[in-house]
Amino acid sequence: MKRLLLAAGFFVVLLLLWDAAFRARIWSPVLLPSPWQVASYLKNAAVDGTLAGATLITMRRLLAGYFIGLVVGLPLGLLTARWKLFRDTIGTMALGLQTLPSVCWVPLALLWFGQTEAAMLFVVVMGTLWSVVIATETGVRNVPPIYRRAALTMGSKRLHMWFKVILPAALPFIVSGMKQGWAFAWRSGHRDHVRDRCHRFAGR
Repeated sequence: MKRLLLAAGFFVVLLLLWDAAFRARIWSPVLLPSPWQVASYLKNAAVDGTLAGATLITMRRLLAGYFIGLVVGLPLGLLTARWKLFRDTIGTMALGLQTLPSVCWVPLALLWFGQTEAAMLFVVVMGTLWSVVIATETGVRNVPPIYRRAALTMGSKRLHMWFKVILPAALPFIVSGMKQGWAFAWRSGHRDHVRDRCHRFAGR
């Protein structure tokens, strides 16, 4: 109960500081609207269905881009872990591109696809893909060699080795990469709708 009251008090103080900053006119109302204006806008958006529609579009974009990133990233990660040629090419590229913030892909997406849904889908895929590639490669390369030797002794070969031994052993790393990819996808996938909502709000 004490923690709940402390958290509630903290956010009340933040709202009061926000309102005080708005009333002081330190920044333009376009950049810093009042909390009551924001609450009113969210209420109206919920009533007229705008909020629900934007949420559905955002989630559809997120899930589609995330799924594409997984479908492409997992095989690429396996290739980079299995063959040195891919590790020195795709793996090196993945290490470099994974450090880029998702917003860095926006200008390229707009140039290549224009102001379309495909542009934002591309940004979501790029936010997911490289994390999955790196995590899959790291997981496979960190599977203890004794697992492979034991599986070979018991007659495991090729696809059976990959799907029944290596991938299950690498799963903790892969899941970690999937979680990181989802975080990057979430940040990039909803940015365009946030910007669009802000523009509409500022125009009122």
